[in-house]
Amino acid sequence: MTAAFADQLGPGEGPVLGPVWAAGERVVCEWAWAPAENGTVLCGLDVYRVHDGRIAAKDASGKITTGP
Repeated sequence: MTAAFADQLGPGEGPVLGPVWAAGERVVCEWAWAPAENGTVLCGLDVYRVHDGRIAAKDASGKITTGP
C-alpha cells in the first residue's frame, strides 16, 4: 500500500514515507522530509478516507521538529 501512496507524490525528491495503516475506509500514512540545513525536520501524518477505491477525503497534520 505504501507504493500506491508514493505514486501520488509525482517525480523528484519528496518525503520519506513511513508506516501505512488501513482499517475499513481509513488509511493513515506517516511521512518526513529530509533534514534542513539547520537540522530541523518537517514530519507529519496524513489521514485518508477511501471510497470505491478512490481517495474521497484527506486530512494532514505536520510539524517541524529538531530530529527524528
